[in-house]
Amino acid sequence: MASKEPVNSLPKLQESSPEDRSKDSKKLTEAALKDIEEQLQKEKVQHEKAVKEWQNTVKIPSEGLKEPKETLREVIEKKLPQEAHSEKPVTRSENLSDHEILTWASGGLALQGIYQTTDITDLLELADFISILQQMKTSIKDEVHNPAVSVSASAAVEEGKVKIFPDLSLAFNSLLKALRESSQENLELLLLSIAHSAGYHVENNMFQCHLGSPEIDFMLMEMQEAHQKYLALCEKDAYRAQAYLIQMGMRISVDHKDVPPDEKNKRLAFMIDRMKNSLTNETAAVLRKHNTCNNWNLLERDLDYLIDGNYEATNYDQQKENVLRELTSIFQESNQSGNSECKDVNSNQDNIRKNKLNNEFFNLMTRLQLEQHYPNKMKMSDFHLIQKTSLFDNHPSTDQELPCYLLEKILMLDYRARYVAYKDDTSLQQGETNISDASEHLDDLDYIFEDASEGCPEVILSIQKSIHPMDVQMAIFYCADDFMRQYIATKLSFCQFALPLLVPIPCTSQIELPLWSFCLVRKQWQEKGSKCAEKLIYQVATPVVSFIRFSTSSSSKSQLLNNLLSKQKHSVFFHRHCKGSNINCLLMKGVVEIAWYCPGGKENDMFDTCIAFTNLHGDSKEHKQQVDFLQEIASVTVILLSENDWHGDSKTFLRELLRSPKPFIFLCTDKEQIVTNRHTRRVKIAGKNRNEAALIEELAQEIKSALTISNSCHSLETCAVVARKHGFLVDEDKKECKTGKAMAENTVNLLKDEHTLRGKSILLPLQGTLWHMWCEKDREQNHLQDHENMGLEQQISQINSAKQRIKQDQLNQAFPFSDLMKSLLTHLHSSSHNTKMYFLQWLKIFIANLSSDHLAELQEKYHDLWTQRLKGEHSDLHSKLEELSKEISESTFGLEHLLREVAQLYEVLDMLPQQNQVVHFLPQIAADLVVSGYPMELMDGDASHVPIKWISAIFDTLAEKLGDKKVFVLCVLGSQSTGKSTLLNTMFGLQFSVSPGRCTKGAFMQLVKVADELRPNLNFDYLLVVDTEGLRATKVENRTILNHDNELATFVIGLGNMTVINTFGENPSEIQDVLQIAVQAFLRMKKVNLSPSCLFVHQNAGEITTEEKNRESRRCLQQSLDEMTVTAAQQESCDVSCFSEVIQFDVNSHVYYFPHLWEGEPPMAPPNPSYSLKVQELKSRILLDGEKKSQQGLLKFSELKTHIQNLWQALLNETFVFSFRNTLEIAAYSRLENKYSKWTWQLRSFMLDYGHKLNIQIQNGKVHDIDKSSLKESIKNTYEDVKVDLEKHFKEDKYSNQIIQWKGNIKIKLDFLMEDLINKTFQNCEKLINLKKRQRRYEQRKSVYTDELLKKSKEVAQHCRDRELNESELRGYFNGMWKEWIAELSLPASHIKTLNIRTDMEHFLCEHFRNYVKVSRHSFFNKMRYLLKNFVS
Repeated sequence: MASKEPVNSLPKLQESSPEDRSKDSKKLTEAALKDIEEQLQKEKVQHEKAVKEWQNTVKIPSEGLKEPKETLREVIEKKLPQEAHSEKPVTRSENLSDHEILTWASGGLALQGIYQTTDITDLLELADFISILQQMKTSIKDEVHNPAVSVSASAAVEEGKVKIFPDLSLAFNSLLKALRESSQENLELLLLSIAHSAGYHVENNMFQCHLGSPEIDFMLMEMQEAHQKYLALCEKDAYRAQAYLIQMGMRISVDHKDVPPDEKNKRLAFMIDRMKNSLTNETAAVLRKHNTCNNWNLLERDLDYLIDGNYEATNYDQQKENVLRELTSIFQESNQSGNSECKDVNSNQDNIRKNKLNNEFFNLMTRLQLEQHYPNKMKMSDFHLIQKTSLFDNHPSTDQELPCYLLEKILMLDYRARYVAYKDDTSLQQGETNISDASEHLDDLDYIFEDASEGCPEVILSIQKSIHPMDVQMAIFYCADDFMRQYIATKLSFCQFALPLLVPIPCTSQIELPLWSFCLVRKQWQEKGSKCAEKLIYQVATPVVSFIRFSTSSSSKSQLLNNLLSKQKHSVFFHRHCKGSNINCLLMKGVVEIAWYCPGGKENDMFDTCIAFTNLHGDSKEHKQQVDFLQEIASVTVILLSENDWHGDSKTFLRELLRSPKPFIFLCTDKEQIVTNRHTRRVKIAGKNRNEAALIEELAQEIKSALTISNSCHSLETCAVVARKHGFLVDEDKKECKTGKAMAENTVNLLKDEHTLRGKSILLPLQGTLWHMWCEKDREQNHLQDHENMGLEQQISQINSAKQRIKQDQLNQAFPFSDLMKSLLTHLHSSSHNTKMYFLQWLKIFIANLSSDHLAELQEKYHDLWTQRLKGEHSDLHSKLEELSKEISESTFGLEHLLREVAQLYEVLDMLPQQNQVVHFLPQIAADLVVSGYPMELMDGDASHVPIKWISAIFDTLAEKLGDKKVFVLCVLGSQSTGKSTLLNTMFGLQFSVSPGRCTKGAFMQLVKVADELRPNLNFDYLLVVDTEGLRATKVENRTILNHDNELATFVIGLGNMTVINTFGENPSEIQDVLQIAVQAFLRMKKVNLSPSCLFVHQNAGEITTEEKNRESRRCLQQSLDEMTVTAAQQESCDVSCFSEVIQFDVNSHVYYFPHLWEGEPPMAPPNPSYSLKVQELKSRILLDGEKKSQQGLLKFSELKTHIQNLWQALLNETFVFSFRNTLEIAAYSRLENKYSKWTWQLRSFMLDYGHKLNIQIQNGKVHDIDKSSLKESIKNTYEDVKVDLEKHFKEDKYSNQIIQWKGNIKIKLDFLMEDLINKTFQNCEKLINLKKRQRRYEQRKSVYTDELLKKSKEVAQHCRDRELNESELRGYFNGMWKEWIAELSLPASHIKTLNIRTDMEHFLCEHFRNYVKVSRHSFFNKMRYLLKNFVS
């Protein structure tokens, strides 16, 4: 809640002021002005009279001023015993005359010792002046703490001290003169700056106000320290000493407050004028830069750099040039190294391989229309499109549609896609024409037993036409490049399908192990009694169980494996009984597939540990190379045998296998029973006529037993080593892949050298504290606050200076580049696209390995502490949880952090001239990644800020590379862990990070191209998908997080043409709070042209319920959204009656209910096909809505850039609504704020009236003293009434449940307000009482002053009578005497506070009109600035 007072208090104060009070004040003011004019006139007459008298008597012999024989202290001490024996108080008339007091004061205080030892005009050393100050400080301290001194004597001493200051001025002037004569002008200027801040007037060469202990302490400390430091810097370098002098002169003040800019300007001009002939080149350069940019903060920062001896840091332009020079060298080196890289290793072999294709393989590729992609030419860009199947989910009707359909379905995690075959309507029609309708010959047995293939050419044709589903999958695999293979492998693994481990290359004798395709495959498992593990599976060493067969077996080896892995629930391996299977499989022979069993840590797990299972397709005798490889890596080998395998080649081949000492399990498919096994390493199992469940259980037990004997484990990385030994190809051995891996290893090693993540702030300095400070200043600039002594223009100027200073500090930290940044920029600018892609993929893998273990440990610790807190075991865990959460955030490290550093580098260098092309390489790097399908950070998740310049540059570059195309923006919003990223990845095949918890931070965008064939229908070219972090992830009472979530939601909904609101379950209550805030923010941001729309997705809604229940749920949702919209509209005084008037929404077509993602229980459960079906429906709806919106007009890249800028600026301007949970809280807070205004005015009005009464009594002389306790007692009853009303309001208000959270804060604010009112009233009364005392004292002494002035004039004239002085010398001598006399008579005065009329006007107008304008705070302040500018001018 804001800490300001009620915004309408000033207007009420004016309205409530009595008329007679205004008249009295006016009369008092006029009377005071008249008295001042009369006094000035009298002083002028006396001055002229004294000059004339002095000139007439100038020839009188002079008599030196006699020094007193005793000090004032000694006289007082002698008088005190007399006073002690007297009952009457000591008064001035009875004890001390005015003349005696002045005489004693001039010689009896600090200057007593100096008068007796030396002439004050001969003072040459700083030590002497310091000695005077110390003696003066001691004397004042003794007088203050001496209880024997009476009140009257103390007053006399205070008055007598006036004599000190002219002599102190003479001493200081003597010191300055000595420094000038010894050519120490800079040191003189340094001491003069210190004295000036303490009250020394340079023009009059004297101290203008009386020094007290604070001022003397200040000069003692500052002069000695400054003198020492200045001399020390002079020994090092002259420019460092000069910088210290200027810095000290501008900053120094007695009260240690900031010096106003106007005063700084005067001081700097004075110092430059004194030093202009002695300025060093370094100091002059810094001052010239300040004269150009007029930025005090930057000047002071540059002077600090000079004092530290770091002149290079002050040269901002030179720093930028250094950065540019280094960037240029990096990009030039990367171009040279990139040009030397190899071309595609397959490019020169295209024609050779094509000629070698056998007819069967070539015919298959032709039927699928994949021949143009073979070999390895199908890229992600060829597939990563929005195609017709995205809009129309039609079953394939031709062979050519099979690959696209399979990829589209696998992309959406629909495992049924592997069982698809195209519908051949022609064959069906042909079969129907051959059917006879005659009823004769129904008893023809020959028809029943005849061979189906004889005389049935249509059946033969149908069999020949059908393509085996695995042939489609393998054909795509052969055509895909390495990155496409990697993507397909991750999707197949997600669908719980086996992956190809060994792949025979068609038309050659070579075999390939596609290790690269496994690099992003993750598996999760949990062994009994241990923690859950999630790792990249290619790095995990597991036991390997290999399945092979001889000849043709009656049992399906793949089906046995499926029963072991999923208990008949899912076909991990495609087998002969799967839908769509046929005898025409061409590309699976010799292929070895691999799958992993992942236990869930439960009793019914088939195996207790993670185990890899391999499956060799085809007769093992025909694939000896594969068998030899499997035999070397396998822990256990399972062989399917029959009677036919006991003789011939099978027997010979089997005998060779048995030479291995590893365990074998023989599954005899044609035996019903076997004799007892005699060898633990050679086990037989009968498989004929066996109960399937019993067979699987026995097989699993034998595998477990065999694994206890064989302890060998292999990872895919070690398998690749074995494969190379056997002469197999490994895709990672390609030169580009190896180069990219080496580059990534080199980059990651730099992270390891900095102790991994602990060095993130050192390696990536631009996105650390300085960036967060800049973001805060940027928000502060748009959330200007009322400042007591500073206007709006000054605030804006100060904030801009601070932002510029931070950017300069960032640049200083960025240069010279760290080895990490050099490495990253060099590799990202490589001219080889493939090498860059390999580098990025390897970099993601290595960074994940670097941080995963540490992060898992921290998260486990956080979970344990959180569990303890829920159980109430410890009550002091909140701070520990916050520290641990911060450590987790700091330890999170990914590719996005490296790219964020590149973004910050661009932001820092953005001030450079536009013609410098080196800077533009940075957004080009980012744009290339976006086009390649990489997510790019849109909002910094750590700082909650959008780097507008960087994002704008990316969109500008995209417009240059792709053309200024139309874009449809789709955003997703929802609570934490509701599957937002999974939904987007499933819908469009994206690569957003997916894991439990808050893994996405901020917002990321990814670009998807619309296929050429679909573009005319949709009428837009690209789809921009924005993924966001989960909302309401932590405790809602944390207002910072609440503000961040509300701001993020409003930004995302405002940015997107369509926003998917993702919720878990059927109750969207959590997200409705966010929607309420978004609606109210949109109502406030009238200048931003927005037309948002939304879809609701209810995840995990269970089985599809009845239509009636869905209708009721939709009706309740619509009613809830309309109610909260009306509430928000009332707060903003807008004529809005329903939710759809603010955000386009149709409750009948924009609400979807999704089933659970998994079909079964993870980790072995496949995705739910019903989930994929709903994804397809949602995708079609989004694209159809996009088609409708395109008719109204969509934004292009350049327009979208401007839209993001305007939207973010509007969000920065708005701050009030984001700090609340919902519109109900806003309404409750508004009522409470109105009530608080009444309470505060009740206290203020009472104290104003009471203070006015006291002022009248003081003016009339009825009150001579006042204390705070009486003021507290007077306001006590009013304050008690306010507290009673406060308690009543918090109990009886209709929003009592909402406002209770602010009760404590309101009480504290009222307490502070009462103390502040009492203090201000007390200060005002004290000032008025002191003023009355001084007026009485002046009236009493006025006649004495006149006589004494005449007497002193005669004495001076007599002193100068024998001297021959001209008119000018006489007048100068008299003026000096006159100044001394005026100083003696001056009453002690405090520093006068400078009035800033413009600032006061701004504050008054802002407070008065704040509640009468429905615009943003920043817009309101801009209007006020314009108004004041014209008014003042």
